[in-house]
Amino acid sequence: MQVKSAGSEGANAGLITATAATDSTITAQIEIGRNKAQQCIYLNINGPAKSINFFTVSAKNATAGATTQIEIWTKKPGEVWIPEITIELDSSNPTFTDTKSGFLPIVLPKTLIKIMATASAGSSSVNCSFEVK
Repeated sequence: MQVKSAGSEGANAGLITATAATDSTITAQIEIGRNKAQQCIYLNINGPAKSINFFTVSAKNATAGATTQIEIWTKKPGEVWIPEITIELDSSNPTFTDTKSGFLPIVLPKTLIKIMATASAGSSSVNCSFEVK
């Protein structure tokens, strides 16, 4: 999601969310002043089940001692979002990488996958990339 127009300040003044009508879960959100959502969402449109062959995430939290929680969620057609994996990153372990280990979920046809990050305190700068084949 991203903001297309804004008032005199040039950015969104309030939190903007995309909320599911059926269960009120927040699918994506735009933080105040950011003009763009910070989530990553992928859909396996057709074909066979796919694997996440490569996944890497790193986080740097501005608050000493804080952690950043990385979550991978999946949603099958007609079902609800399910948390599959949680990864905790902190200053002593700021990066997680996985390559074809079998740890990451299989992405079935028409299944959505999203990756979210939450800081335990302060704010985090998070970078994430993954490859699905």
